[in-house]
Amino acid sequence: MKKIRLILLLIIMLPLTSCSNKDVIKHNYKLKDESELWKVYYLEKSVETFTEKDGKLDYDCDTEVTFTAVYKNGLPALAQVKKIEIGYDTGLSKSVLSEEYDEEGPYSNAFVIRSNCGLVANEDGIIKASISIDGDTETFELKNQ
Repeated sequence: MKKIRLILLLIIMLPLTSCSNKDVIKHNYKLKDESELWKVYYLEKSVETFTEKDGKLDYDCDTEVTFTAVYKNGLPALAQVKKIEIGYDTGLSKSVLSEEYDEEGPYSNAFVIRSNCGLVANEDGIIKASISIDGDTETFELKNQ
């Protein structure tokens, strides 16, 4: 008799728990590109939440972006650099890192931009990036890997 009650309880609870007014979509994008001098990476983890409240749709997004550009020729090759600008454009958001140096160049050959804004349009999205060292600019098209 206890087994029958348990089964009936599960049958009654199943429709109640399967109905939800919340949809969650998770994204994990990894895009990259490379040139003779640079390796460029864009990593994005996001969770989009759609919730129905009082007949209205509510949207929330929690996004974590890390954009990294690594100079392949090592730190000594950057010793005389006076200005570096590194940036990306997802089509929905943009970010730029700009650094100027007085006497010595950068202390690292890796440059990182962290953001909570991103959102690649889709898995096949392309992100445009650029790196400018003392006015010489190189462009990149980062693609899903």
